[in-house]
Amino acid sequence: LSEADRHTIRVDIPRTRAGDAAFVQPAMRQRLEALLTGFCHDEGLRYMQGLHEVAAVFAYIEASAAASSTGAPAAAKEGAGGFDGLACLTAFAGRFAPCFYDGEGFMMLHMMLL
Repeated sequence: LSEADRHTIRVDIPRTRAGDAAFVQPAMRQRLEALLTGFCHDEGLRYMQGLHEVAAVFAYIEASAAASSTGAPAAAKEGAGGFDGLACLTAFAGRFAPCFYDGEGFMMLHMMLL
């Protein structure tokens, strides 16, 4: 993942669901960054602004699953609950958004999120 992509991810994360208390928590922001960088790295893709909104759903579910299995607040614990947000994001993108990536970026996805 290029430094430019890492920078864009770091800039997008605070914008993600900024009005939702769960997404201002440092643990949730770390979870979202890990999902985005992991997804782009594993899939060999460049990051495209707007992908953070898709990944936010999986970050939230992952945090909720972790919290329900540990009794901690939703954004506090990582790695518990048996829900793999990265695997689910990857499966979702492959199943429902396979044509969005054109080799340069998620052009159709970006246009849909505008």
